[in-house]
Amino acid sequence: MLAAALAVAAARPAAAQSARAAANEVDLSRIFAGLPAVFERVAARGYTELFRLLGTLELFRFEAEIDRFVGKPRELNDTTSYKLSLLPFYIAYPIYQPLVAQMTRLDTVRANRIYTVTPSSVTLVDLRLRPVGSLEEFYGLGRGDDVARSLLTQFSAREISDLTVLLLAQYPFFPQTDDDWQRAKRGIARAAVPIAVAALVTGAAFDAGSLVYSAPIVRRGKDLELRYYGQFRGLGIHWRPYLRGGLAARVYGFEASAGFADQINPSVNEPDQAVELALRDGWLNQLVQPLGLDAFFEAALKRSVGEPAGFVGDLTTARTGFFFKRDQAPLFPSLVMRGSIEAESNLEHRLHLTTALGFEKPYSGITTVLQASLVPAPRGSGLPDDARLNLFFVGSMEPLSQSFSDDMSSLAHQVEEEWTGLEALEKRREDWEQALLARGTMGRTPQDRRAMLAEMEQILIEREERTARLANDLADYLESRRRAYSILGRARSPDDLHGPLAAAVLIAARNRILARLQQLAGDLDRAHAPLVALRERLETLQHEILALEIAEPGSGRLAVRQQSLVALQEQWDSETERLRRYLAAHDQLHTEGVRILTAMGRSELDIRQWDTLGALVRTRIARLAISPAP
Repeated sequence: MLAAALAVAAARPAAAQSARAAANEVDLSRIFAGLPAVFERVAARGYTELFRLLGTLELFRFEAEIDRFVGKPRELNDTTSYKLSLLPFYIAYPIYQPLVAQMTRLDTVRANRIYTVTPSSVTLVDLRLRPVGSLEEFYGLGRGDDVARSLLTQFSAREISDLTVLLLAQYPFFPQTDDDWQRAKRGIARAAVPIAVAALVTGAAFDAGSLVYSAPIVRRGKDLELRYYGQFRGLGIHWRPYLRGGLAARVYGFEASAGFADQINPSVNEPDQAVELALRDGWLNQLVQPLGLDAFFEAALKRSVGEPAGFVGDLTTARTGFFFKRDQAPLFPSLVMRGSIEAESNLEHRLHLTTALGFEKPYSGITTVLQASLVPAPRGSGLPDDARLNLFFVGSMEPLSQSFSDDMSSLAHQVEEEWTGLEALEKRREDWEQALLARGTMGRTPQDRRAMLAEMEQILIEREERTARLANDLADYLESRRRAYSILGRARSPDDLHGPLAAAVLIAARNRILARLQQLAGDLDRAHAPLVALRERLETLQHEILALEIAEPGSGRLAVRQQSLVALQEQWDSETERLRRYLAAHDQLHTEGVRILTAMGRSELDIRQWDTLGALVRTRIARLAISPAP
């Protein structure tokens, strides 16, 4: 729903863009092709996924929720990026889903707002190898319907929104600057009320109506805040809503919430009323950041204060966890380290404990995870608790990230080839000019002179074509680079010269393209006045010929005027043809120049630094260029 709202708000009519198609290549076109099936499957599965999302989504703070779900539109969240590195389009490993859930705990758990944190808001992950039940399953799950199945079963609503916005951000219709993005978010936020009403009415039909609302009571900057919150979920025709309300506070990175919950018409396993507490420690993260660690602690407690008759559930449930990540593991700086320690208990006889430590090789899809777990036996079964120590080494046979990196490298090679060809043309032009200066045209026949001019004209035409191809390839490369670095999570250099394309070639090609655009803009601007003057001379000469045809038919003066008219008409045809070529080259370089600048983080308005041709002057020149000789 969030991704659809962003698409509607940002999209404008645009020319369709062709996608690379390969039978066994994983690229953006495969993901886009799979998205309709994803939403179709979500609808077919009913309200489960959608209303689980709405249970934590504050529709009246939609702009803030977009930031929480999407963040920066051209950068993926940690969880989404990690899942993409292991996404099995052809083989869905049985251990894949719980493994990525374990490795991305830090980002997933921290994404929840503190006043939505309860002991049941997240579940502990126990890594288990599921027995293979059939030969088809042994050879690989998900074949045939791989993209849709993987996107639906492995990605949460938050991650699908994150990925969809990233894909949309690669197209020209998407907001290109931060200011445009902020305006688009505000436009979406204005639709919060109808979206909330529609979601509530639809959810009520499935006993899943849900709404969350919070507002500040006291706020002092970003570090101090006290707010109240209210929520209901499970509202529907059977009237069993779960009501929550309370206060939440944030003090210099430390977050806490306390509230009261009431279950209407509870079952024998559910408390009637309960007190809920939650806290999250952000101070620890500030202390360990100098060590390269990203870490936090979270705990949640729910205590029953009223139970229905025949109650058999737990009076108390509690969950606590410590989560950490380091981009460079100790002793192994090329590996990323992730880990967590979590426990869930009723503070009486049941204790569920998991401890995990994982290492991944960035961009390769290779992961090693060591997990120790203690899973309590079912109540009354008489069985002992299940204690395990598991070691997993997994990797994707075809990591998605590789296709983005390969595409970027291939485009870099194309840019280098076009640049080499353009440099060779410049060398031919310089050699031609040197030969002309050295030998001149004296002693050459008219046929030789015409051949020399034709050779120079061909060089200039080919140079224009190569410059246009270079501009297109460079824009494609820069957009591919931005997409690849976003998905791979690679660090960008401050000078924006990162990537497989040599910095010297990138700078020289960009400068050549923009300089040629500036030159064309100047030539077109200067060509307007002479072309108008030429048209006026033609019109004046035609009037003179008409007068002479009446006053002096067959005279020598008339013949001279007629010859001059033919020469001026030929000059008009030559000039307008040249201007049509310049206009076509200017318009293409303007379009590609905008793509180049925006892909390098600049505004599309910056193109005016090089393209000084005014819109009105361009329109006048275009009209003259397509007009026949008077």
